[in-house]
Amino acid sequence: MQVLFAFLLAIPFAQGFADVTSFQKTLFFGVLCSTAIASALLVAPSAYHRLNFRAKDKEQMLRTANALMIGGLSFLMLSITGSVALIADFIYSPAVTVVSGVIGLALFAGLWFVLPFIRRHPDVQDSDD
Repeated sequence: MQVLFAFLLAIPFAQGFADVTSFQKTLFFGVLCSTAIASALLVAPSAYHRLNFRAKDKEQMLRTANALMIGGLSFLMLSITGSVALIADFIYSPAVTVVSGVIGLALFAGLWFVLPFIRRHPDVQDSDD
């Protein structure tokens, strides 16, 4: 995630960036923002834990950290898929851009979200007890 973010921060200063299309600039900025949000969400549980260590609220801390991590994974999925689509658009065609984006989203969503829900034990339930 940090390497992707650093790479994205360097791109606008590359020599050929002035030649990109309006779509590519918009997609780039969306990917950059998504990566920044993913970074914030994925690091937040560590900061939350450090600041609330021994606050006697472990259950709330775990629920909050879980929600932050799921949000972070969602934005990381968008960041990686968007980066692949951006590169595909730059070196290939709009059709390859769409196909790579759809395949990327399906792959990440399937592995990171659908598979865990399918494999969840039937006795597991979310409760707000």
